[in-house]
Amino acid sequence: MTILTTNPQALPDLNQPPLPDGRSPRKAAAAGWAVAAIALALIFETGQIGDAEPLPARLALIGLLLPLLAAGAQVLRLLGHASEAVVGALDPETDTGDTDLLMAGLETRDLWVVRAQAWALGSSAGFLAWTIALQFLTRGA
Repeated sequence: MTILTTNPQALPDLNQPPLPDGRSPRKAAAAGWAVAAIALALIFETGQIGDAEPLPARLALIGLLLPLLAAGAQVLRLLGHASEAVVGALDPETDTGDTDLLMAGLETRDLWVVRAQAWALGSSAGFLAWTIALQFLTRGA
C-alpha cells in the first residue's frame, strides 16, 4: 500500500543564528552597507579635494579614487552573484520540492558573500587611508 502525502519537504530556516564556522546571512548586508557608506562619504569629501595642496598631491588623491571605486564595484558585483545563486535555485522551471538544490544555492551564496565581505573590508581600509590623507593635505592648506 502506498501512502501519499501532500506535505512538501521543509525548507531551511533562513533566520537561523550564525553557523558554527562563522558564516551569517548578515555578512551580505554588512558588505552592502560598507559600499553605501563609502559612496556617501565620497559625496561629501569630493568638495575638499580642491583644497588639497600641493597640486601633485591633489592629482594623486584623484588618481587613487579610481581603485577605490573599482573595489566598491567589485563588492556590488560579488553581491549580485550571491543573489543569483539563490534566485537560480528558486527558478520556477526547476523542481520546487528539491531542497538539495536550494541548499546548494545557499552554500554558493555564502561563498560569494565571504568574497564580497573581504573586498568590502579591503576597500573600507583603503578609503579610510584615503580620507586620512585628504584631511592631512587640506589641514595644511
